[in-house]
Amino acid sequence: MTQQKRWATGLLEVLLSKDCPILATLFAKLHWRQCLAYLWIFMWGLRSIPELCYAFLPAYCIITNSHFLPKVQEQAFYIAIVVFVIYHLYTLSEYLRAGL
Repeated sequence: MTQQKRWATGLLEVLLSKDCPILATLFAKLHWRQCLAYLWIFMWGLRSIPELCYAFLPAYCIITNSHFLPKVQEQAFYIAIVVFVIYHLYTLSEYLRAGL
């Protein structure tokens, strides 16, 4: 855990220093895609904050007797169904297009 903390701290220090990939893209010769790749790596330590909040969400809902996902009777439930169906239809079309 100590090593993970060191890595996250080091990456965040580089992200917030003068060697930031955003500044290198604006003022140096760093390409946009390279900047995005560096940002993906450097923000690794920050990604844990929303993941931790999302991990606590089910426990919070149990304690408060509430829910964070839509129920079957609600209109918002259809959004999840549509996304699921579209994703699987797209995957099937890619599979068939590849000739498999």
